[in-house]
Amino acid sequence: MKVLACDPATPEAISILEQSWAFLDARFPPEERFRLDLENLRASNVTFFLCTEAGMAVGCAAFAQQGEDWG
Repeated sequence: MKVLACDPATPEAISILEQSWAFLDARFPPEERFRLDLENLRASNVTFFLCTEAGMAVGCAAFAQQGEDWG
């Protein structure tokens, strides 16, 4: 398993993001979902990570720096 920082606009990242968003949409009402859209995931204060196993995207995460803190 590999976890690497990458551009969330890659085809692999978009695929896993769309799967994640569909999962959340099916299970939670809008007021209980938190997610960044692709534009916000590409912001300069955000680091996006993609987890792959055997060359296939299996997960993702993002950290946003806000001042001296990360969220």
